[in-house]
Amino acid sequence: MHQILTKLIAPLEDSRFTLKTDGWQAAARTLVTHVGELVYSSLEFIVLARSLENLGGIPEPQIRAELRLGVPQDVDRLGHMVSPSKLRYFQHLFRCSGLYCFVVTHEGELIACSWASTHIAPERERFNLELEPWEAYGHNANTAPAYRQLGVMSALLTYRNKWLYDQGCTRLITLVNADNAPSLGMTHKLGLEDIGRIKHRRILWWQKKEIHITRVRSTAHPTDDNLVRNER
Repeated sequence: MHQILTKLIAPLEDSRFTLKTDGWQAAARTLVTHVGELVYSSLEFIVLARSLENLGGIPEPQIRAELRLGVPQDVDRLGHMVSPSKLRYFQHLFRCSGLYCFVVTHEGELIACSWASTHIAPERERFNLELEPWEAYGHNANTAPAYRQLGVMSALLTYRNKWLYDQGCTRLITLVNADNAPSLGMTHKLGLEDIGRIKHRRILWWQKKEIHITRVRSTAHPTDDNLVRNER
């Protein structure tokens, strides 16, 4: 019963959040999308990857900013830039599944965040893709509306990638919704290349997943795998 209520309430919570951050038109689209997905959803994601070797320097944002690894207190203070449903999801993974949080602060205020992990939770991510020990998965990234277009996110993602490399990861994999042109542009700008697609369709409790990925390893692990899988 609790899960059903959460699914019913989440569209309203996320729409109210979007209204504050991006206006009523974006909020209306969010509400219509979420309500529709209770019955039917058809999603397509672009799978992107890049080597974490030879990243170069961290670009300077246009404002004074501190880049650092997030702590539990940070995760609980991100409600002004992460929608309620996603924040609950990331809070759960942060506390239970080894998710890493990366944040940017400006004059003591949290203005951007990003997430990464060394494994993928299939029950949460709509797909099951096992990472190699040298791979990391890059989750969502968010910037507070007042600090967009200032180079903050480019700096944060480069910082995140360099941190992962220092922990022994030499390759980053991430997913971007095929309809999200701004995010695709950002990931391509940061050197990630398309390596496949994941399609997910669901009608009530029936679902089908199609995974088509060509996984080219980093130079430290030069193995090519072609992965094509259908799941129901």
